[in-house]
Amino acid sequence: MDFRLDLAIKLMARRKGNFIAAVSALVIGIMVILFNSLIFNGVAQGVLRDIADYRFGHIVVSKNEGNFNKDTLQIIRYIEGYPYVQAAAPRLSSVAWFNSTDGFTKNEVDKIPVVGVDPARDPGSSKLFQTITNGSFVKSDGEIVLGSQVARDLKAGIGSRIDAKMIDSTGQTVIKRFVVVGISESPGGLAFDSSVIMTIDAVRDITNQPDETGQIIVRLSDSSYQDDLKSKLLKAYSLNNLNVETIEEAGEETLEGIRSGIAFINLVGLFGMLSASFAIVTILMLIVSSKTRDIGIMKAIGAKSKDILVVFVLQGFIIGCLAAVSGFAVGTALALYLQSIEFSFGPGLILEVVYDPMFTLQSSLFAIVLGTAASVYPAYRASKLEPVDAMRPG
Repeated sequence: MDFRLDLAIKLMARRKGNFIAAVSALVIGIMVILFNSLIFNGVAQGVLRDIADYRFGHIVVSKNEGNFNKDTLQIIRYIEGYPYVQAAAPRLSSVAWFNSTDGFTKNEVDKIPVVGVDPARDPGSSKLFQTITNGSFVKSDGEIVLGSQVARDLKAGIGSRIDAKMIDSTGQTVIKRFVVVGISESPGGLAFDSSVIMTIDAVRDITNQPDETGQIIVRLSDSSYQDDLKSKLLKAYSLNNLNVETIEEAGEETLEGIRSGIAFINLVGLFGMLSASFAIVTILMLIVSSKTRDIGIMKAIGAKSKDILVVFVLQGFIIGCLAAVSGFAVGTALALYLQSIEFSFGPGLILEVVYDPMFTLQSSLFAIVLGTAASVYPAYRASKLEPVDAMRPG
């Protein structure tokens, strides 16, 4: 073993408490970065999963201008011709005003989003039907499902009769009565908790839009085929003015704020690790101050300034290595644990935690860089001590 490495280890062994504190400071910095990354990326992936499950599927197809007409079924059949497509379903959205009567009290809500679904096709392409916490999914044109928030505002429950007022394509006001058959409430409120659900034929009828479809949502057996299906659709229907979006593209606006939060929290974690590096500088400076006599003796017996420099830089390197190994082990254990359970964040949102070994490794290796860099100044100070000054009684 090189005498400088041996000496660095022996000097560390004499001040175990200080070195344990330095390693711990770096490990804590690593854990802050990893934990925040796991949580916020888990939130982002959880939101993306729920948007895919309830709102857009893995691919959402619309037109840049206007709606689909009689070509809806043809496009759906084309899409379902690919083996990796699980199902496709049409949807048509609108806005409505609702009122219900509770005893002698009239309850009203304004400008509530309405989503029209195909009761036969939608359960294959989304998990919206699974959000029904009370009652059942819509089956016929006279039935309606209320989002949980809308149901509370209307004071309506299963069996309640409510009136829906909508504006049709000619600008006329149309009122139709519905029977509430279900209440919808999703984890994290990412489905249609603030909306209502009715059949697509009911929306078409009220709005005077026969055969029209606003969106076609597509669910894949393997989401990695999103880009392949998108390119095929755009090529096959190049003259139909299609707008085809993957789930990442469709959910970009929702995820933008979350990703900003991830970047900010990671920055906080990096500053935490930088703070830990200052602790290493302080600890190594204390060691230099307490070992001036030893440094003087080493120089007196022939050690060169660069040898002293290497000894103290090696100490910083060793601190970084120990922190990296510990941080990687603890970070991996934490990630795998969170990945194995249904970890919730906020009002019922179940995180989609994914262990990323490369990110964990990169965060851990950064501790080595910081530990080594933090040792440079104390090592330089130690290397500049003269034998006579170092051995002079304090």
